[in-house]
Amino acid sequence: MKKLLMGCMAALAALISLVGCEQDRVVYGGPNYLMFSDTIYYCPVQETNEIFNVPVSATETADRDRTFAVEVIDKKSNAVEGKHYKILSNTVTIKAGERAANVEVTSSYFGEFMQDVDMRLITSEVVEGEENTIVLRGYYYDGYDIKIKFTRNKVLDPLIEMKQQLCASTGEAFGTIHGNGKLLMSQPTQYVSYYSTCEKFIFQYTTLSVDNKDGSLYGVVGTFANIIEWISEAEWEKLKEQGY
Repeated sequence: MKKLLMGCMAALAALISLVGCEQDRVVYGGPNYLMFSDTIYYCPVQETNEIFNVPVSATETADRDRTFAVEVIDKKSNAVEGKHYKILSNTVTIKAGERAANVEVTSSYFGEFMQDVDMRLITSEVVEGEENTIVLRGYYYDGYDIKIKFTRNKVLDPLIEMKQQLCASTGEAFGTIHGNGKLLMSQPTQYVSYYSTCEKFIFQYTTLSVDNKDGSLYGVVGTFANIIEWISEAEWEKLKEQGY
């Protein structure tokens, strides 16, 4: 797995180096205005109430503090304020002589199932004979493995793909039999699932569902966000000592 990720990282570094050599630095000389520092940010959400900083920048400095209001346009997002995230302040202040400040956002995720579990230690292996594919051993439940494929056709668009797979029995997940008794996992197309070679993690949305015995849909459990992070042997041993 390490070899696979390092190979991706090397390709990305080479591309960045090539682009940097061919482009000249451009100095902005237009009117003064306020903007987000980038058009999109991916913030992997965990259960730790981590604070995310969303940078806001001005094109020019000022000799006084400047305070601006922050508003979330709900119809532009599928995240619900107060449930999936919370803005710590509805204003952001850029200090005198500076061009940037951060909007602080925190999030909380409360598991609807497996409520006593906040983390699982699992292993991954490269799948021989299947290009850019790994298997995650015991992804949600012990004994149920999930295959994930890394896309390599666009270096700057590092997405992952996953076919629908069995991830547990409904008895193991819910304590009773539903439908045909098989809990299926798929990756929804309406959300972006991706990987980061630099930070060594996967951020993946998964939809869990159950079919009837005749193959028709019995019901959808829901769509969930998952973070798979590669850690060192020392970190693994430390977490094992803590009971994970």
